[in-house]
Amino acid sequence: MGTGEYDDTDREIAKLVPGELAAAQQQLAILDDQNSATVVQLLAGWPMRANSWQVDAAVWAQRVLADQEPPGLPSLPPAVERALRQVMTKPTFGNLTALRKAASRRRPEWSREYNGRLDECVERGDIYLWHLGDESAAGRCVLRALDRITNVARAPIRDGLLRTAIETASGMTYEAVQRQIRNSALHVQMRDRAGTTQSSMSAWIEAWAAHQEKLRAGETEKVLVEEDDEITLVEAVQDDRDRGQWAYAKPVQQTLVVVPSLDHLPKATLTQRDRRDTPRAEFGRIEGVALPLKPVPNALIEILLSLGLRFPWMRHVFDEVGQHLVYSDGAFRLPPLCFAGGPGCGKTSAAIGMLKGFDIPSTVYSAAGVHDGAFAGTSRQWSTGRASVPLQTILKAGVANPVIVLDEIEKSGESRHNGALADVLLSMTEPTSAKAIFDPYLECSVDLSAISFIATANNPNLLSGPLRDRFKVIEIPAPGVEHVPAIAQGLVNEIREKRGAAGAFVEDLAPDEIEILAEGWKPGSMRSLRRRVEILLSGRDRLATRN
Repeated sequence: MGTGEYDDTDREIAKLVPGELAAAQQQLAILDDQNSATVVQLLAGWPMRANSWQVDAAVWAQRVLADQEPPGLPSLPPAVERALRQVMTKPTFGNLTALRKAASRRRPEWSREYNGRLDECVERGDIYLWHLGDESAAGRCVLRALDRITNVARAPIRDGLLRTAIETASGMTYEAVQRQIRNSALHVQMRDRAGTTQSSMSAWIEAWAAHQEKLRAGETEKVLVEEDDEITLVEAVQDDRDRGQWAYAKPVQQTLVVVPSLDHLPKATLTQRDRRDTPRAEFGRIEGVALPLKPVPNALIEILLSLGLRFPWMRHVFDEVGQHLVYSDGAFRLPPLCFAGGPGCGKTSAAIGMLKGFDIPSTVYSAAGVHDGAFAGTSRQWSTGRASVPLQTILKAGVANPVIVLDEIEKSGESRHNGALADVLLSMTEPTSAKAIFDPYLECSVDLSAISFIATANNPNLLSGPLRDRFKVIEIPAPGVEHVPAIAQGLVNEIREKRGAAGAFVEDLAPDEIEILAEGWKPGSMRSLRRRVEILLSGRDRLATRN
């Protein structure tokens, strides 16, 4: 494409959109090997110098090396200089990875300006690695594109950043993107763009789902392919574009053997197998079996957004949960968490609702008044012998990583006469010991390392010191009057679900009804608000019957 053709196009654009001509000329200069695009421009989808990432990388590295002593700043670390020289002479995957690794090292005494120069090396290295097909680098570029949106004044650049982020994230596996999300950047940015009302959120999620479905349909698209030093535009299927340049790794189902061989136990008779009244008869179906690990859901971001709408005073809780999940290896796994707050603030409801949204099997275990260690199982020498609660949950769910919700954990007894729940949890929440927990019912060690624990407590300070250290405590404030519309709508949805088919006739609360609920409600307790909503709906039913 010649310069004249670009100029004609640019003039037409300039008549409609002021300022676009300058941007188009900048991009033309980049394609003509005159200038280099900035990091933000590259993240927004601008071309690279001479339309070649190799040329762009080599020229950029040469520029950085030539500008070694900016006013008031020392030279770059020797390891970074060596890596830049290697990139300048031979921009390869290995050399770019070495540059990124060297530039990632920091010292506390280095200034923000000095670290900024190193940040450019890291970010630029990720962009080039992205073009080489590195999926992890692509995920990091997605986050940076989203992070830059709110700090860029020019609308075309903002739109380009968002387009790059969404298209790149869509082309990769969800698991790869989720592993790279840091500090819930994607969650926060998408929440802001999707809006804060239920209707706007639903519309955005539906649009996103339609976009994903279109991609899964395998529609062809035109992509640039470099072959024999020539770049051509060809049609390629979404899952096979760029002829192998991109890594579209399909998720692999992860598994874990929880119960080892039970050959040390007597074989079960046919009658015992039918009745499952012996340890081997009960657990024989998962003996030595590699049970699947439930993955982090594909719609993680949408689920977190929906939870934030339902429990708006707990958004920091879901941000925290999201940060742990996106760092996972693809399987659903959380560190021990403790939701702490006053009675009725919605701790347990939020935990149950969250796990239901994630489609993760769970067991709610009421710890209040527990005065023994039966949580860890009891010996089959007793008529009441049974396996531990986590192992029973695994057997019932058929997966190795369900979640145990320990409700009101601080109210369990402290007596050790028959064992104590706190002592049992210490071993189950320690990663190493959890891999080999002795189960008295099966009389062997089982692997409970994939189990996640979420506790709720009114006052976590009542927990023993060692147990409190095992759990990350997340404080939950009491809901306020401003949260009544969201809480009430969530309660109405729960009532609909309980009523089954009849729930379809339960209409949403009217604005005047919400005002009545808010006026007579004492902030802090969802239980009292739930009773008020139930009374209001009952009044509706009586009036409807009378009419």
